[in-house]
Amino acid sequence: MERKDSCFPGLLSLGITYDDADSLRLLSMRLRRWAERECNGEISRRDDGKVETYNTYSGECVGLARDMETPAIARVSAIVAKYPGLAWFHQTDPRGAAVYVYRVADLAGRDIDACYSGVGKAAY
Repeated sequence: MERKDSCFPGLLSLGITYDDADSLRLLSMRLRRWAERECNGEISRRDDGKVETYNTYSGECVGLARDMETPAIARVSAIVAKYPGLAWFHQTDPRGAAVYVYRVADLAGRDIDACYSGVGKAAY
């Protein structure tokens, strides 16, 4: 089992403070859980932006849920914006980390998919 702080060396190597790295880790876990719930059919975003919650056994809508994704994305964006030259990628596949931070210059013109080849540092 990996330690909870095993993502810290990568994030710190980008110049991110420990406190911000810890916040990114927690926000990544929140976004990952959100993606799991979407994937499992527990929640769904309507066209008007509201989030509905579903009974996963019957598929029946049981009401509205609090939107935890939008504020988490805004917070990650605000943290990363404090560091010139850094950007982030939101991975919506729940099988891995949800937040990858990278130096824009490290992409060297490549597509953002290069984050998975070691350019991006995962927060998990």
